[in-house]
Amino acid sequence: MRRGVFARRLSEDQGGEEMKAYSTKYALTTGIDEVEIEFSGNYGYAKCSRTGVRSWLNKGVDWHETREQAIARADEMRKARIASLRKQIARLEAMRFGGE
Repeated sequence: MRRGVFARRLSEDQGGEEMKAYSTKYALTTGIDEVEIEFSGNYGYAKCSRTGVRSWLNKGVDWHETREQAIARADEMRKARIASLRKQIARLEAMRFGGE
């Protein structure tokens, strides 16, 4: 079953709500997006108001009720990515090929 179909069924079956929220799903590539989200429980199907793209989001991870929560999550993501890149750089610097 495609995600969109599941999301529509979820909201129809469980009385989904709609609200404006902030998406951090792609925060490190496109920034924090303001979205219209139809959700039930912690899951929702959102449409990005800037791009028009619809996607499946998880509350607290991919979407947040306030801009402040979204900024805090994006900052966590940024720090984790920097740490990952530092580890990758260290591994690459430690590599030796042939007679070096």
